Amino acid sequence: MKKVLSLLVAFVFLQVQSWALSGGPVYAGTTAAVKGTYAGSLVPAIAGNSLGIFSIGVPSTGLASGVFAMFISGGAFYGSIVGIIDPDKLTLNALAQAQENAVRTLFANGQLQILTIPVALASGSIQAKLIPTKQQFASQSGGGYRLTGSGELQTSSFPAGGGAPVPGVTVAITVDGFQQSTTVDSTINLSTLTGTQSSTTGG
Repeated sequence: MKKVLSLLVAFVFLQVQSWALSGGPVYAGTTAAVKGTYAGSLVPAIAGNSLGIFSIGVPSTGLASGVFAMFISGGAFYGSIVGIIDPDKLTLNALAQAQENAVRTLFANGQLQILTIPVALASGSIQAKLIPTKQQFASQSGGGYRLTGSGELQTSSFPAGGGAPVPGVTVAITVDGFQQSTTVDSTINLSTLTGTQSSTTGG
């Protein structure tokens, strides 16, 4: 019996030492537990001519933000996602907006000019759950969560002669993603939702 108790004490001692060397375990409910870079796909809930991909960074403080690309009914939309992850509830609530551009060429003063003109928008919201995986409990190097949920994007087009956007189709999407790492490669400035493509690095 004494030998068994001695082995148990030794095991606990080694486990505690390993936590000390790695900085200790990261528990759910803290910002450190959900910090990182996530990526995945945006699949239409109903089979159709749509598909998207996304990448979003969750820093220690501030908003989670990233980029996404979505192919909807023949149009390619590129834009940004801004949201927040609740470390207690393990939920993501985010806003998404993307823009479809058309390229036009024209001759002016004997020179060829290439113009990029916005022709449509796709905007909506995304809600997802962070689901811990077995790898989270075995390693702190990343890949600790699956990201699953749903969302909805509403498209609208700009009339050629100007005026208010004309509502288009509404696409229900399913979110299927994963945590790529526990570091944040980049975050997107909130101004990207208004069309300004600036970015900053952060951790």
